[in-house]
Amino acid sequence: MTNKAQETLHNMTDEELDKLILHLGRYALSVSNNYTWRTGDSISLPGGETVESVVSKALEKVLSGDRRWDPQKDPDIKKYLMDVIDSLMSHLAASSDNKLLTVVPAEGSENAEAWQSGSKKADPEAAWLARQSMTPEKELEAKEAAELEEHAIQMLLKEAKNDAALTAVIRAMLDGANQCGEIAEVIGIDVTEVYKAMKRLDRKAAAVRRKLNNQGAAVRINK
Repeated sequence: MTNKAQETLHNMTDEELDKLILHLGRYALSVSNNYTWRTGDSISLPGGETVESVVSKALEKVLSGDRRWDPQKDPDIKKYLMDVIDSLMSHLAASSDNKLLTVVPAEGSENAEAWQSGSKKADPEAAWLARQSMTPEKELEAKEAAELEEHAIQMLLKEAKNDAALTAVIRAMLDGANQCGEIAEVIGIDVTEVYKAMKRLDRKAAAVRRKLNNQGAAVRINK
């Protein structure tokens, strides 16, 4: 079967393609601004993704046929790509990487007030056009945050080491399973056991939070 997306994009002029990608970038950032990210940033997203990489993934999925565009059903390929971006952003926001651990800005820091109010500083058009790279200071902060999150995950697994079902649930969440039914299917237990494990996860997470607070580390653990 002919890949209509490849054919349509190939027939675009360079100017038309540039405008399409720019529009998709702006749209992806506007969608990103509607979510709460553990990174505290609407451009640099969990899992090493960025707004630009989400746009690239959307294009790759459509061009490869992984998401097959049917021009009879969806005449506007730009609108179809926007729908794919919606789907990718939704999955990323629901991923364990975004929901299990969230770095909290230190009290009194520049980002703390914005985080508490849930405000978004990024201007969709200006931020997309600027495409600024991370400063060395920001890179160091990101590295330290990643190390802290990994430390928290290991602490959580240690807390659950004598609870095989809970350990399996945590690992399934880290692998991307989010819904109780999905987790139950992945690890091969009844969904009611997953619900029970989630309650135990709350208690273990609270214990890890207390230990991290005692260590002076600002981290939230979410289900």
